[in-house]
Amino acid sequence: MNPDAENFRLRGRGAFLVSSAIDRGIVQYADIVSEKGTRLRLYDPHPDRSVTVEQREPEIRCIQPDREDALIAFDTVPGGDVKFA
Repeated sequence: MNPDAENFRLRGRGAFLVSSAIDRGIVQYADIVSEKGTRLRLYDPHPDRSVTVEQREPEIRCIQPDREDALIAFDTVPGGDVKFA
């Protein structure tokens, strides 16, 4: 497995467009656009680390995601742009 990767606007289940980067096996960022405003459930590759989530809807606000086993989950809004760092 290559520890470095980058993708842009891949379509995900639930009407999401996902862009992200991994450097030396560590996720650097994830940027997700919600097309329909459904609940986002995302695998947490680093459950021992804190996660910062910013959702633009259209103002930017930090949100505290729910932790569901190995998932990060929260509700989105149509057209909302979510950034993880």
